[in-house]
Amino acid sequence: MTIQILRYRSQNKTLPSLFRLSKNYTQEQVANNLNVNVQTVSRWECGTTLPDVLTLPVLARLYGVTVDDFYKRNSVAYNNYAQRLTAVYEKTRKPEDFIHCLLEYKKLMHGGVLSVEDKWNYAIIHQWMFEYCKNTAMEWYDTILKEGSDFDENSFYRACACRISFLFAVGKGEEAYECFLKAVEKFPDAWELYIHGGEVCGKLEKYDEAIQYFDRAGAIGTPFYDELYCKAMLYEKIGRDRDAYKLYQEIAEKLRKNGFDVEADMAEESAKRLDMKKK
Repeated sequence: MTIQILRYRSQNKTLPSLFRLSKNYTQEQVANNLNVNVQTVSRWECGTTLPDVLTLPVLARLYGVTVDDFYKRNSVAYNNYAQRLTAVYEKTRKPEDFIHCLLEYKKLMHGGVLSVEDKWNYAIIHQWMFEYCKNTAMEWYDTILKEGSDFDENSFYRACACRISFLFAVGKGEEAYECFLKAVEKFPDAWELYIHGGEVCGKLEKYDEAIQYFDRAGAIGTPFYDELYCKAMLYEKIGRDRDAYKLYQEIAEKLRKNGFDVEADMAEESAKRLDMKKK
């Protein structure tokens, strides 16, 4: 695209004509798109007249540029407006610019005109937003932990639990484990911490330790037998299907006894799945 535009510039073309030629449009095609005559398009490109304030944004979108680009010396036409917005977002990394990109790519998707380059750009803007969200989440978790627990102890230890889970999700398993150990020193009776800590230990293959933490959560008391679910899934992971089967049955019985029929059905389905696997 850039080489093509430079070639046109060497022929002393104006920006409107550069943008049109870089898209391989004829003046007739542009005129038809904008519902004007060819002579009008020609006058724009000769510099005799300019598009009016209502037409200029439409023309910019057609060429894959911004209105400002018509007034710049070194403008480069993009394949579409979404790619132009992607370049802006790459520079600013602001969430609002991500939203602008997202909406524009959605329009391309609905129109069925998403190119391979558009798909790559669509993926990369989500990657940039993921990095932003990851960093922002960590900053806020750290802010809560630095402020201390005196003002709101419940929110504080919940933030600890979420931070543990988040650290592991982004590939920082050992750091998540250390965070858990520090958190339970401060909040030894917070069952959520033991659930998260047990899950981290399970993924780090510290299976015996994981089971101990799940049992500790159960001893404190969980609302929906979370510790039993976690133990059952861990047993499945390490090949103790029979133990997992018994736990799912126990969960189903406890839930049904307390009136949670839907949840009980789900636990029974897990038990049946293991029973079928055994057969």
